[in-house]
Amino acid sequence: MPGNPCPPRAISATVVVLDRSGHEVTRFTSATDGSFHVAVEPGAYTLIQPASPSRRPPDLKPVAVTVVAGRYTSVVLDFDTGIR
Repeated sequence: MPGNPCPPRAISATVVVLDRSGHEVTRFTSATDGSFHVAVEPGAYTLIQPASPSRRPPDLKPVAVTVVAGRYTSVVLDFDTGIR
């Protein structure tokens, strides 16, 4: 309803990790609470949803991530549910 937004909720989703060249490094599926952990080498990455002709919301906008050696990188993925 206008003026009464839906509360945030966690979803399980498959996400693709691309390197700087746009090549897929790995993919993962988050847990049902939305959490995930993926090990990659230090560098710059983009996280996207896998391509699918039948994909419907929720949609993930690409997320740029820089991983530094010897440190964890925290990432929050926001999905657009399409609800307006």
